[in-house]
Amino acid sequence: MNKSEMKSVFEGVEKKLKSNKTTSFMAHDNKPAWSVFNEMWENGQRRYTFNETEYRFVYHPSHPTIGNRSSTAEFEVVRSTKKELLDADAILAKKEIRVVDYRGGNTKRLEETLLMNKDGEYVFPLEDNKSINTIVGIILQNTKYNIMISHHDTGDVTIAIDNYRFQQR
Repeated sequence: MNKSEMKSVFEGVEKKLKSNKTTSFMAHDNKPAWSVFNEMWENGQRRYTFNETEYRFVYHPSHPTIGNRSSTAEFEVVRSTKKELLDADAILAKKEIRVVDYRGGNTKRLEETLLMNKDGEYVFPLEDNKSINTIVGIILQNTKYNIMISHHDTGDVTIAIDNYRFQQR
């Protein structure tokens, strides 16, 4: 792949994404775009910035279409403007531990954990795994609730408490 080929592909992507936020490219529809995305994917590159807009792409090896049993592979491309990226970076920069009631809305169970801060929230900064262990230890010392820990892609952690072993109603 050369620079002119890459530039023409991303100019086409830019035109397609003027009105949409996402689009997809299949191997049989657009061979130049497919080859550029495939080469970038194999080299471990998942995003590209072109004209102050970042394009992220994801490879779906099989994409079943509605109405038939086709399973053609595709690259899905999503655009993000510079403002969206800066806003997202500011939000994702805060790594937090959030303590929630698994069944939702029941503050009585949360108050029993004795973790409420002065604002009435159950959110703590995530410094390292010791901070998760400390919060879990406090919950286990003060209650007999079951605990489920969820790590998110953003680096945040959610600790859910429940007294019914996380069973569905």
